[in-house]
Amino acid sequence: MKQLIENHRKPTPKKWRRIGDFALLLAIAIEPIIKSMPLEDGPLKNWMAWVMGALLIVLKFWTNTRTDRNIYSGPTQ
Repeated sequence: MKQLIENHRKPTPKKWRRIGDFALLLAIAIEPIIKSMPLEDGPLKNWMAWVMGALLIVLKFWTNTRTDRNIYSGPTQ
């Protein structure tokens, strides 16, 4: 966990920034797509929209921990 926090503070390479930005835009676009699916209105659509949005936002934050070089100097296992 300490490594992720340290890596989050470092600059993110362009490749990972683009992937994260795409995930964030997709999280915004996915809700109307799911709402327009030919499924019965109810909790399933809401659940699907919430889960997909949450996963894509987590992906965005995860890409912020990617670095060119890992400087973590803690114990290795």
